[in-house]
Amino acid sequence: MRELTAEEISSCFVNCSAKDLEKLELPQDLADRPWPTLDFLGWIDPSTPLRGYLVVDLPEGLTGVRLRFPGNPPSTRRPSMCSFCHTVHAVGGVALVSAPRRAGESAGSFGTYACADLACSLHVRDLTGPFHGVPARETIGYDHSVERLRTNVAAFVHRVMRG
Repeated sequence: MRELTAEEISSCFVNCSAKDLEKLELPQDLADRPWPTLDFLGWIDPSTPLRGYLVVDLPEGLTGVRLRFPGNPPSTRRPSMCSFCHTVHAVGGVALVSAPRRAGESAGSFGTYACADLACSLHVRDLTGPFHGVPARETIGYDHSVERLRTNVAAFVHRVMRG
């Protein structure tokens, strides 16, 4: 992913009202992000940990969606898998995230299971340091894992855009 400016990021959200955009808190470390290894920009709002954001460069252009994290994570005693990158995490590493429909659409949202830290790009490339999840062997190559991540993220964002 190419390096993005604060202006580009804040102007690309499809499911945020003007009021939501006023609350948008961009990551403070934009200049330090590992842009060449990112397939999307994802972050948790530092002032409101139940809110996150995902920005991806689609063929239609740069597109962002606001995410909601559950207030009370489910108490599960088993590993879970991210629907985007297929990384299997130990307890607490995956969260059910939801994205409200496109701004101005009727109520409702779309949900999926995603890495709780939104660092799928780093997980799929084994760049997150010591792995504390569940070791799982992929039968597909690295390039296919990255392409699958991109496809899954794009499909989720398209669902939000279509409402």
